[in-house]
Amino acid sequence: MRWPLAVLCATRGVSSSALGATRVWCPPLPDERPSECGRQSGRESQGTAVRSLYDEVAKVWAHVSDLLELAERPEEELEQLLAVSQFLRKVQQLLCFINYTNCYEPQEYHEAMSQQCWSVTDSCFQLGLCREEINICETLAADAGKSLGLIFKQLELQVLEHVKRSAAQLSASKFPTANASCVPRSPSRILGFNGSLQILQAQERPLFTRHRVLQVARSVRGPNDEGPALPWYVVNLGASVMDGCLDSASCLVEQEKYAAVLLECQEDLANELRELHADRPNVQVLNQCLSPSSWVTAVVSAVWNRERRLPPPRSFFPFFLKIDVDNGDCDFLAAWLDAGLRPVFLDLELIHSYVPPEIQVSFPYVHLGQWDFTESRADDVIARGCSLGAAAHILGDEYVLLSWSYDKDVNAQFLHVDWAQQLQQPVVRLRDAGDVTTPSLGRFWRRAVSLREAWDDHNWHGLELPLEFLLSEEISLERKSLAGDLFEHTRSWWVGVELDATAATAAPSLAAVVQRLWRSAAEEGALEAALGDMAKQVDDPQVQQLGCFVLAGLTAGEEEDVLVAEQRHRAVKAGALEALCGAGRRFPDEVVLQRQCLLALSHLAHHRTRAAEAGAINVALAALLPRESPQHPRRADAALAEPGVRILQQLVELSPERRVRAIEAGLIEALALNMAVLSADLQEVAVDLLASSLSDGWPGADERATQAGALEALVFAMRGALPGRFRVLRRAATALGLVGAVDRSVEAGALEALVDALTATKRGDVAEHRALQFHCCSALGLLGRPWAERATEAGALEALIEAMRDAPGDPELLQVAFGALGVLCAGSNDTDSRVGRAERAVQAGALDPLLTALASKTATAAAAGALGVLCCSCAARAAEAGASSALAVAMRHGPQDLTLQQRACGALGRLADVDGADLEAEAVKALVEALRLHSADQQVQEYASYALWKQLRKEHGGAWPLDLPRAQAQVIELLEASLAFYRGKEQHEGVAQLIKQLREGCVIPDAQTVLNAEEVDPVADA
Repeated sequence: MRWPLAVLCATRGVSSSALGATRVWCPPLPDERPSECGRQSGRESQGTAVRSLYDEVAKVWAHVSDLLELAERPEEELEQLLAVSQFLRKVQQLLCFINYTNCYEPQEYHEAMSQQCWSVTDSCFQLGLCREEINICETLAADAGKSLGLIFKQLELQVLEHVKRSAAQLSASKFPTANASCVPRSPSRILGFNGSLQILQAQERPLFTRHRVLQVARSVRGPNDEGPALPWYVVNLGASVMDGCLDSASCLVEQEKYAAVLLECQEDLANELRELHADRPNVQVLNQCLSPSSWVTAVVSAVWNRERRLPPPRSFFPFFLKIDVDNGDCDFLAAWLDAGLRPVFLDLELIHSYVPPEIQVSFPYVHLGQWDFTESRADDVIARGCSLGAAAHILGDEYVLLSWSYDKDVNAQFLHVDWAQQLQQPVVRLRDAGDVTTPSLGRFWRRAVSLREAWDDHNWHGLELPLEFLLSEEISLERKSLAGDLFEHTRSWWVGVELDATAATAAPSLAAVVQRLWRSAAEEGALEAALGDMAKQVDDPQVQQLGCFVLAGLTAGEEEDVLVAEQRHRAVKAGALEALCGAGRRFPDEVVLQRQCLLALSHLAHHRTRAAEAGAINVALAALLPRESPQHPRRADAALAEPGVRILQQLVELSPERRVRAIEAGLIEALALNMAVLSADLQEVAVDLLASSLSDGWPGADERATQAGALEALVFAMRGALPGRFRVLRRAATALGLVGAVDRSVEAGALEALVDALTATKRGDVAEHRALQFHCCSALGLLGRPWAERATEAGALEALIEAMRDAPGDPELLQVAFGALGVLCAGSNDTDSRVGRAERAVQAGALDPLLTALASKTATAAAAGALGVLCCSCAARAAEAGASSALAVAMRHGPQDLTLQQRACGALGRLADVDGADLEAEAVKALVEALRLHSADQQVQEYASYALWKQLRKEHGGAWPLDLPRAQAQVIELLEASLAFYRGKEQHEGVAQLIKQLREGCVIPDAQTVLNAEEVDPVADA
């Protein structure tokens, strides 16, 4: 390859004069670059060569930094290693200038390169790596870096000799075992970014300990020393495990055996986690690509599935929360805290650990699906995640910094202040309540940030600001923030050039043209002008309306667009949320203003806490609810409803506390009123919000839903969601099952809608379809009892039976389906209609899934109950199908399941009534065993003895499988004990007569003598 001409010029006749007071930064600052600036690493040939040298240097540097910070070495050796680190840093700077060849003025660049070349050459000579006549830049120009690569190989061998002599566990050599990886480690020195080696005092070292949580987790207790409402859980977002490099969350789960919810987007990595924890039922692996708006619900649901309890609102949950997704990490953190949950310990990976805490960097979440980190260029990664300042802003005064891992990637661990008070070890406060970051955090960061930042792989392609610039005490925060803003604008534009080039011949869309106009307006100061006018003329509706219109336009666009995210952030920071809410409150009857106001608020509502504090929930609800004044009637208006529902989704979906306040302000009524004018996607959101509102247990919520027409709205949404939008159908079915107004639901068409949803075409996500079937069956069971005939006419029996056949191995679905079948077949007190429904169910094939479930020990209690109902009318058909044998199998495998035993005994009694059909021998044994095990239960005693009586009184004598005298004696005693439970005269007399007959035919007349002589299990013996 040919190196840039500037490398050659730097070796020839160009003066290496002092650069004066103005420093030449590399990378160059965005506002000092020419328009044609582009990196050599973006060009395939030169980029590969430059990167190869960078990797060679970085490999040596990793060992040098470990030796300097971790190893106990003689002072002389440390001085040698420090000189090596300074040489490597100079080489890195040289490579940086080569990478940005055309980003400087020519004379400025040549002077900088000349100085850098001679500085690197001199250091190389001082270390004994270069001969005196060698010039580094000449070798680069002559052989494309091969000679320099050989120098690095020689240096690497020297450094590895030091590594061999060191007994310290070094980060650069990944740990061979998980146990070694989980050992808390802290440096004794920090190689500062200015190149100096800082000695850490004993009291400082805990703050730099990787895995410090493993040291203190066992010693901390809650503020009231109370036990947890749930077991100590670890929630690990981004849970993939790298060989020899476990994070603290993995250490707690694998070594301390904490219960856990592990979330991993990539399927192959999730499968590895499943294999690793296959024998741990308290570890759940979720293979979902969740967003900040959905992840809290997914975690809480997983906990409920395991514990059958939810974390109490405003509780300390989980014990340890780790977030490492490299994609909107602070958005995920804010969503968790907005839900009212507080982790005891928090672990956050900080990609932007090099940014001073006084500056907040937080890139918003971008939906990527199954995004593979290892295949992504670092320039994508650098535009993800957040900085220490952004995390501190979210955590506020509720948390303290527990540790800052000394190596890269930096993991910052935080501890809740209520738990930190008893920890007699150093921590760092994040800020005073309601104030900006305190100087103490800034001082700590300046001591903590190390030269490792310069060699972080993320920074090769992506970091467009020089680290020295960000760390310099001589440059103001305002200048640093401005450079960051310019970097964002420049980078977004640069990325877009390649896309525009591929579509240069295509006509621009109207949306693109409008968006460019709005961006031009933003550059001209439209945001500041709009907010200024709105603040000055608060009582002028026209000014307020125009301001809302401008804010809506300036913040419109796709969330994934970096420029849109930047403009929204600027708007919120400038006070747009407060201005919009003020306009909405002051002019409730100005419909056009309200539309623009809600539209703009919907663009900014992802700043949840600030939007809620500004009053966005009440503004949205006021716009969606009907006006009481007859002079200003308001009907459902899609232009209001759609942005209004988006606002409510952002602000109340993940926060039960805010949802309660919204319900009080009319959330249920607003959703019910506007359901019909919403788009399909937003109907799904509205149904979700209704279901959540009804499931919260808020007093009177179901009554308010009934009065507001929410039942009709839910049925309307279900009709619109057919045939295959399963989530809407499922959530609507859930909500219908939560409302107690059965008659109103049925009148609204709920039964027919549920049947249609249950028979909807199967497609898409199987799990989602199963969930839909579950909730539809459950709702049919709740609504069907008083309306069994209407449900049957709608096809409910056939739909339930089809659902049973569709999922023979799903016990939860089968349980609710069997229960609903039994409810519908039992129905009202009308005997004729009951018989007709039972016959219809049997004709449709109900017996097959019921008997299969009993024989396979699946949902047996519910199956036995439904079978018992069918046997009231269709016992002969059931007997022919082998019902008594299936019931016997279920009873034998669930002897302590009282509900199963009760229902199975009842069903066997119905079968024993059938003339010409005997109970199986195993069924008789099961009845006897039920009498013995459940001697104090009214139903078992009555039903089991009834079945035995009916079986043995038949004219042909019946089948009596218990041939041995001791077993027969045991039966006599059990039947005698059951006489006390009978409520019917006929059965009492019949069983007494049966006992008499048995005694007369018994080989050993004294049953008690037999029982006292030898303790025998009569059924097993028989």
